Amino acid sequence: MATELSGVGLGQAGMLAFLLLTLPLIILYILKPKPKKVRFPSVMFIEMLLRKSRFRNFLERIVKDPLLLLQILVILLISAALAMPYAILRVPGIEDENIVIVLDASASMKASDVHPTRFARSVAIADEILSKSTPDSKASIILAANTPALALSRSSPETARQVLKKLSASDASSSLNDAISLAVDFKSDELGNSVYVISDFNDVSGIEASNSILKHAGFTTEWVKVSGGGENIGLTESVLEHNLLDGSVFISVAAANFGGTRECAVRIRQNGNVIDSKNAVCPGGGSTFIEFNIPSAGVDRKLTVSLEDGGSLPVDDNVYLFVPAQKKQKILLLGAEDSNKFLKLMLQSMPDVDLTVQVPPIIPKPYEFDVVILGEVEPSLILPGTFRDIQSHVQEGGAFIAVAGDRIWAVDSPNFWNMLGLSWLEYREKASNVRVVQGHPSVKDLTLDNVLVEKYFLPNVTKDHTPLMTADGMPLNYIRRDGEGYAVFMGLNQEPEFSNFYYSSSYPIFWSQLLEYLKTGREAGETYNYPSGSLLLLSSPQYVGTPSGVWINSSRIILDEAGFYSLPHGSAGVSLIDLAESNITGGQIDLLMDADGFFAGSAMVSREFHFQNILLTVVLAFIILDVSLYVRRGLV
Repeated sequence: MATELSGVGLGQAGMLAFLLLTLPLIILYILKPKPKKVRFPSVMFIEMLLRKSRFRNFLERIVKDPLLLLQILVILLISAALAMPYAILRVPGIEDENIVIVLDASASMKASDVHPTRFARSVAIADEILSKSTPDSKASIILAANTPALALSRSSPETARQVLKKLSASDASSSLNDAISLAVDFKSDELGNSVYVISDFNDVSGIEASNSILKHAGFTTEWVKVSGGGENIGLTESVLEHNLLDGSVFISVAAANFGGTRECAVRIRQNGNVIDSKNAVCPGGGSTFIEFNIPSAGVDRKLTVSLEDGGSLPVDDNVYLFVPAQKKQKILLLGAEDSNKFLKLMLQSMPDVDLTVQVPPIIPKPYEFDVVILGEVEPSLILPGTFRDIQSHVQEGGAFIAVAGDRIWAVDSPNFWNMLGLSWLEYREKASNVRVVQGHPSVKDLTLDNVLVEKYFLPNVTKDHTPLMTADGMPLNYIRRDGEGYAVFMGLNQEPEFSNFYYSSSYPIFWSQLLEYLKTGREAGETYNYPSGSLLLLSSPQYVGTPSGVWINSSRIILDEAGFYSLPHGSAGVSLIDLAESNITGGQIDLLMDADGFFAGSAMVSREFHFQNILLTVVLAFIILDVSLYVRRGLV
């Protein structure tokens, strides 16, 4: 980069000295004694001509006297030296400054299209910047991860170089603009401020706005793009569902192709062994869904869904799924001997349900069961304290389902109504269609077009209730949280005298999904498997093992490594499931400088170059010359 002249300077003292020293010298030369003139008649006509050009002779007298010119030049140089002249030049280099390095540590920085990886190349660039900074500079490092992290604050460049060696990219996406905004907090009032943002800039949205914010805050900015433009295919979606009806596991993954059309091979491995595989054509620029049905195993399983030869980003080639053993759900059904026939048949047909049917008043202890269901029963047979025990069990994590029968209104236990969050019920005898309230996992994929109710109860719902189905536009079934557990009210009774719900193909599906939800409070598979970058919240600080073998004792853990975590009560699979992160082609705006064209110290800095010593050296040389001329003329 060429040197640029930014400005020059000359003090007023030098100009004043020039005038004070030069003018007397000229006057001295004009007024010094004149030699005696002798007139000769033969040259008098020449004198007449000279008198006509006295002004011209005055100038010639000054100009033609080399000693006068030399002495004026010496005075001029001395005057300039006294003024301490200088020039301001813009030259390549790094001066003492406050350096803030924002380093992208997202999963896409692990791409190998830049050798050895994008992140390793970024660390090398940051190290080069720091190595060429001055010892008195200050350096801060901000890691742009899922949550911006401050790796170093206002330390020496040498310390920053040591910190760089310990940094690594995560397996999650990052919020680059949030990290850039954090850089403003590290502005220095004593030094010049520079921000170096080093990233692959997969997402360039907001970058120009961030640049404006930094400029307004007084920072100079460098935006270094590290990317090889490699092609990639990644697994960007996954679904895991349990089928309570047969115990199998449904797995679906989406392979997104950001390159040309090619064949994709997907394998499912358990303990390193392939247990299922499928091939599919993955068109360029699109996503292909690949589905598997894995038989029930009866034990906890760690399954890895792998995309063979996925491209430049290995971290999105695998989806890690922890599949817990399907333990039988213990269910207690309270009802009269000859009632709840269809409900009992349906529950008994589920392979993962251990059903106990009990006729009040004598019933087992509620805490011995996962779910307690109140069916058609005479309320007067239920002993005092029964619903108190059931509510206590629910608040500690159990579940209770009340199926509205003819005599439900006669239940006089406050615990029963408090548990359901109800103050009254409206009884109707009117043929009505049943409609699903979309959004809850228990009613997903239900078809109720032909389901009619003849008799039903409409509850007074509040904001604490989540409606599942409606009749006449009013909530019919709902679920609510009570302590750590759930209470469900079903105004839709499945017995023939109430409705034809028992005849619908959606009847067992609804109960299967509802019971699965009551196990965990979430959709099937969600509890044990997370996208990378998720925050795991525990009730208290506990030891959790990461996929890399590090144990963390905390109640708040960011899951930023892909693989299997060891939890206090099982395992969790964590995978990079992020369409934007898998698209490593990157964006482009004018601000960005390619890493190959960037070198530390390329920034132009202002330097003052003073000429006083040079001028004094020249003055000394002219004085020596002046003295030598005087000697030659015999004036000394």
